[in-house]
Amino acid sequence: MHTNTPITAGGKLFEAPDDTTAAGFALAIAAGGAVKSAKTTRLLSGQEWIESLRKAQGSQYRPPQ
Repeated sequence: MHTNTPITAGGKLFEAPDDTTAAGFALAIAAGGAVKSAKTTRLLSGQEWIESLRKAQGSQYRPPQ
């Protein structure tokens, strides 16, 4: 599990100690009226990416033909 959650606001990158703090920060910015719309995307840590790649290798998915 990662220790910091990177988020962006106004083109700036911030790190929060956890996902809920990051979400709270994003909500505070949106509620303040400083932005018209907002989007948050949780970023994966390096270890989470490695785990995702391993799971993808083991999947049985094949694109339709």
